[in-house]
Amino acid sequence: MTTATTSANAEFAAPGEQQVVTPAELWAQVRGDWSGKEVQNGYTLTYVWMANQLGHFALGLGINSLLTWGLSAIAAGLGIDLMLAFSARWRELGWWALVHAIPVVQLAGWSAKEYWDYRLARRQAQGNIFDFNGWDVMLDAATAVGFIAAGIAVSYVAFWSHGAAVLVFAVALVLTVFVGWYWLKRKYCFQRALIPYLYRLADVGSEFSVGPEEVRRVVDGFLAGSGHRHLLVFGSPGTGRTGLSVALLTEHCFGVHKARYMSWSRLIERARMGDDRPEHDGRAAWPRGDSDIVAIDDVVKASEAEGAVLLQQFQQDLDLLPAAEAATLARRRTVWVLGQPGPDAQQPYTAWVQAVARSLGVVESSVGVLHIRSLSPTARARTRTRRLSSFLGH
Repeated sequence: MTTATTSANAEFAAPGEQQVVTPAELWAQVRGDWSGKEVQNGYTLTYVWMANQLGHFALGLGINSLLTWGLSAIAAGLGIDLMLAFSARWRELGWWALVHAIPVVQLAGWSAKEYWDYRLARRQAQGNIFDFNGWDVMLDAATAVGFIAAGIAVSYVAFWSHGAAVLVFAVALVLTVFVGWYWLKRKYCFQRALIPYLYRLADVGSEFSVGPEEVRRVVDGFLAGSGHRHLLVFGSPGTGRTGLSVALLTEHCFGVHKARYMSWSRLIERARMGDDRPEHDGRAAWPRGDSDIVAIDDVVKASEAEGAVLLQQFQQDLDLLPAAEAATLARRRTVWVLGQPGPDAQQPYTAWVQAVARSLGVVESSVGVLHIRSLSPTARARTRTRRLSSFLGH
């Protein structure tokens, strides 16, 4: 399940940034998903979502059919024809109530399961800096229950009338188009941003060098386009630097906007080649020049003692950026995932801010800093639990 962020998704876009996915683009993606083979092209997030919902539909259809026809077989063994719905014996034995109870109990059970998932997502986000807003989670749960309910409805009606079942299926198919439009365009943005995994701000469990209010102010301002346009994220390996950068892109993509995730070495290589063609990244991606936010990961991997040396190397690499690439990044909002800022306890970030500002040709006040000190104990425990669940196949 997904978790929501501090505010409505619509707030996480700068003025003038419109939703970017058209019906024609999405239809082309869906056609490609259903006509390609995963052993050749791999699974896309849009395909996974469609397969997931088809699985939900099949759960409702299959389980309800199994129980209903199983009940019919038991009744037939007792000499009772369930199709004679209004016979006196039928009512006396309560078979009518049993047939009706099967879909009701099944739907109630799946609804309870989805509600439990919602409660779990909310509990996992407790104690973190960013507030949990359950709208996306509730909508995700409602979508799952809706597809299960559609399968149950088709199975239930088919027991009495095949023609009516076809009509119910047709209605469910039409409703699927509207539900799919909401979710698929978001999945489409995720996969074209090349985000390595989906991660919500509410799940960020890092501890920062500044207080929670300041962290929220910096992050919300960055996402809304009203604060710093370039964000430097410092921290040691394992503190959640990449997770924060991915969460920023995830929230932006949930608003159906363009973003791009890439490594520093990849950016340097492509910039020096003057190449920003999406097809060179293995799958279709938003060109960084067209993206609202660009997250640049693995800029510096070093211990604090090596920070000053790597700053010099970082400055040299920045100086090698072509002017056109620097101008492109200056117009974007950017996230830079860095190591420790260096041994200077007085002003540990100043040189880094100056280096980025000078290279991009922007004012220093447009460059913000967040320093992650560590993962909270709760976040570490949750990470271990998730790894165990993954190992067990859940």
